[in-house]
Amino acid sequence: MSFKIEKDVPITPAVLGPKRGTSKYPFERMTVGDSFVVKSSDQKVLNNARAAAHNFGRANRTKFVCRTVPGGMRIWRVAGETVSRAEARAQRIAERSDAS
Repeated sequence: MSFKIEKDVPITPAVLGPKRGTSKYPFERMTVGDSFVVKSSDQKVLNNARAAAHNFGRANRTKFVCRTVPGGMRIWRVAGETVSRAEARAQRIAERSDAS
């Protein structure tokens, strides 16, 4: 198989799928001290919620605490100011350049 190499072809914009950037959990609307309950006895559902909280926190420079409660799991927002992914990325890049 051979490939034709082309020059000066503009990069098309990324197309995000319908789930990309959205969450069924209310992380973006939460402020420090807010919490919600994930009602489920299925450990997989609870693990997915815990992972979603961790991943959202990491991407948006905030923190969540998850605790098992009767009937499911409660997730609290405990720190940080939610910023957009673009703002968080810009902050990380700026910190790296300041450290150099």
